[in-house]
Amino acid sequence: MWSFIFCFIIASCQYTLLKSVQPDAASPTHGYNRVILYSRPVYFCLCCLLLNAFQTSIDYRLTLPPVTLYGIALLSSDLIIKAKDIAVIFVLFFPVIFSLGLLPQVNTFLMYLIEQVDIHIFGGTASTSLISAFYCLVRSIATVAVLYGLAYFALREPNNPSQNIMFSIYCGFLVSLCYHLSRNASDPTVLWSLIKRHLWSEDAPKKGKEDDGTELVDPLPLKLQNTVLTRLLSDAILCVFIAVFVFAIHVSTVFTVLQPYLQMVIHVAVTIWGFLLHYIIPQMKKQLPWLCCAHPILKAHEFDQFEVREAAKIMWFEKVQVWLWFVEKNALYPLLFLSALTTDSPSIIKNFGL
Repeated sequence: MWSFIFCFIIASCQYTLLKSVQPDAASPTHGYNRVILYSRPVYFCLCCLLLNAFQTSIDYRLTLPPVTLYGIALLSSDLIIKAKDIAVIFVLFFPVIFSLGLLPQVNTFLMYLIEQVDIHIFGGTASTSLISAFYCLVRSIATVAVLYGLAYFALREPNNPSQNIMFSIYCGFLVSLCYHLSRNASDPTVLWSLIKRHLWSEDAPKKGKEDDGTELVDPLPLKLQNTVLTRLLSDAILCVFIAVFVFAIHVSTVFTVLQPYLQMVIHVAVTIWGFLLHYIIPQMKKQLPWLCCAHPILKAHEFDQFEVREAAKIMWFEKVQVWLWFVEKNALYPLLFLSALTTDSPSIIKNFGL
């Protein structure tokens, strides 16, 4: 019976390529959607690949690396058997799953998958499309590859791996590249249009069209390109300054000589700063702070006005909050990260090696 259901699922996935339901239950658009044609076959192929991998590891009794998290083994033979059973049940329920539209179409699934990998492994941000997610992932991998080489040569020092010139250079590049990536947009189309504008001239009129001066030109793409260009020029200056500044601080052995007191002070400062910035101030700006006050403690300038007739004014506490954010992101967090990196690098090398 289960074999018949499996053959039925194979036939339905193949038939979807020939004639699919339009609109599909998982389709985000009304009418014909050509992407949804490939959703069921792609999901079926991925699940069957997982099944083959699980079954191969069970049949050949492959030795898995001992990966533990808080004393719990993440990779074991029992876990693989359970994962195989779950995958089998999931495949057998394909008709119900796709009839209810419980799975997104394949390009959305790939975008979510790449986005989550970039966020949880490389610390990236959300993306707007599949191309954007792929661009962010490639950008993060390239950055990690460059930094990995610097870190490898720096940590090979036998005496003091976390306090040498090479490791200080690595810290400088690390902070400056993180600053640059944090300011980059996840959409590569504007950057690509900027590259095309500087490599290929677009001023020449297109063939077959007459320039009668009546065509309206959208000014937004040019403004976006100028904004990106200005930001890149600014980063080219600031990244060099940040790299040199962080290198100078780290090479001065301040993160080694003042330990463990420096790390303790930074932890306390970051905790108090974050509690004040992310909890106290937002609560004081709410309509009912802590549900104990009838009015906001930090009121906007227009709070007592019945009708606002002019632009909103920036209050003093809003300026203070912006400066607190600036100090937290550009001073406290980098100091905390560099202190922890310098202190814990020998322990990481001892436990996991290079």
